[in-house]
Amino acid sequence: MSETLIDALRHQSCYPHAVTTIEVIESDLAWILLTGQFAYKIKKPVDLYFLDASSLESRHELCHSEFTLNQRSFSELYIDVVGIYQTEAGIQVGQGEGQPIEYAVKMHKFDPNNTLDDIHNAEGQNHERLEKLCQAVFDLHAKAPVSGIEMPFGEPNSLYVPAQLNFDQVRPRLTEAKDLAQLLQLEAWAHEYLKRLWPRFAERKDLGMIRECHGDLHLGNVVETQSHEIRLFDCIEYRAEFRWIDVISEIAFLTVDLEARDDFASAWHLLNRYLELSGDYHALWVYQGYQAYRAMVRAKECLLELNAPVLPTESDTSPVARYRRYAVMAEHATTIRPRVLLITLGLDVDIRQSLTHQLIDDFGMIRLRSDLERQRLYGGQENTAPKTYRHLVELAELSLRAGFPVVVSGGFESPDDRERFRRLAESHGLLFGILTDGESATQANLDFEELASTHVLRLDEPERMVREVRDLGQSFGMHLGVHR
Repeated sequence: MSETLIDALRHQSCYPHAVTTIEVIESDLAWILLTGQFAYKIKKPVDLYFLDASSLESRHELCHSEFTLNQRSFSELYIDVVGIYQTEAGIQVGQGEGQPIEYAVKMHKFDPNNTLDDIHNAEGQNHERLEKLCQAVFDLHAKAPVSGIEMPFGEPNSLYVPAQLNFDQVRPRLTEAKDLAQLLQLEAWAHEYLKRLWPRFAERKDLGMIRECHGDLHLGNVVETQSHEIRLFDCIEYRAEFRWIDVISEIAFLTVDLEARDDFASAWHLLNRYLELSGDYHALWVYQGYQAYRAMVRAKECLLELNAPVLPTESDTSPVARYRRYAVMAEHATTIRPRVLLITLGLDVDIRQSLTHQLIDDFGMIRLRSDLERQRLYGGQENTAPKTYRHLVELAELSLRAGFPVVVSGGFESPDDRERFRRLAESHGLLFGILTDGESATQANLDFEELASTHVLRLDEPERMVREVRDLGQSFGMHLGVHR
């Protein structure tokens, strides 16, 4: 019946509005009929291990869930759930008598070339678009329902099952010893990681970070509208546990998508901007685990020839070759990164932003900003600098312990504030650096001990500044490409 229905819907007479052309797009779970101004999404009558859409009633419920859930992030796109009827005049969409023979989600049609994956393939990303993307994701998470303690979502036990399922589904399809050995290592790491960080995963739920999210947030499910707004669409409606997840899991999926396109700078910028918006630096404890998990999901999709995208950067598009690309990404997510603690001294705010942005892009660092944290904690209150810097020390220690290099952007006029960070670096056995210029260093009257750990940047020559920042990173063992 389904294929027959789709064939019938290729005729203009089925629709209550003018139709220019009719195009059918087929996915694993649905057909989408493009009719010019409008699009209609019809669920396939499938019964899979994660989805039962075999009955008309279940497909009706799924259509309503999709419509309702996506209203949260893209209400302009989703219009209604409509019935499809068998009438004397033939198949009719949205009008007819009696029981519908099928249901569809009615949407406005948009240019598929405006999804962020296609935009990235054509022109890459820019910081303005990434900022808007971060804001859109943060807004969705901020208003999303929070999982109660009594709900099953986000429990450490529940995380083990999907992770293990990835390995179990992949293993029978691998034949080469090197692939099987890599899979065994990833599986062992996942077990150890979950065991070691079990309390941190439990804390995530206690902190209210298990929420009803999007669930399938990659660049292909994000669109830039004609007014240059960023909108999220096509969230997972068919399985609650795929949607009720840790908010940082969604960010991990987006960063995996960007890194798969060799855009590591955008991935780190996205992570940092989300953390700045949310203040959820506790997420760094579990971020790498979610990155490895999301990369393995993509790897599995490639091997099973499901919905993982074929990227322009892929010279070999065979399932095994594409699987290996994401498996290597999962492997890199498990590696221990070089750590360092840097602070800025003096410098104009714009210069600090540019400098620390360069460090994020080049080396993959976590940036902490004194101005932002002061505003988050104290608003417009005066004389809050000492308390702000003590808070920044706490955030820096958390980030370092979670395994990330850190740069703190602030004025650091007080020697006491600088000393707290020097002692923090020393307690972790890490290199400590002060990023400044000659004038600021002179005004601060750095003592001998501080000068011993100070790198002076000459900011009067932008190209030289960038080169010196790169040299600084390399001296810390943070060579370009480490995070790749």
